Amino acid sequence: MKMLPLLALALPGLLSAASTEIKIGSTEEEVIEALGKPIGNVELRDRVLWLYPQGELTIEDGAVSDIDLMADDEFAEHQEQLEQERTAWQAQQAKLKAERMTEGEALKKDKLKSSSFAALPAKDRVDYWRTFQARYPEIDVSDQIG
Repeated sequence: MKMLPLLALALPGLLSAASTEIKIGSTEEEVIEALGKPIGNVELRDRVLWLYPQGELTIEDGAVSDIDLMADDEFAEHQEQLEQERTAWQAQQAKLKAERMTEGEALKKDKLKSSSFAALPAKDRVDYWRTFQARYPEIDVSDQIG
């Protein structure tokens, strides 16, 4: 299982190294052999843009007519930066979730202790808990709704 993350990190580098084999006039087959299938394409009148993580290629009449791919080292640096941003985003999301759960648990505890809240009509309490559930989906309030 530890090999999977290493493979995921190595794969972009392997794809990137292959990009140096592509040149003007390369056939579609040569491109697919070197870079694999494109992640997308855009059809324009007489040409097609093939989209890759490293950039794009323009294909006209079955051959490469324009190349806009990152250099191997630039692509590797870009992938590393994206990985750092993804890791930072995941950490931020985990922190926000923990804060939201703490806030929600405290709010739930206060509402369950509140005699004025308990005195509200059942419909109002259920409406409150449904709204609460939408804001704090990680916190179980099924006992209060059901």
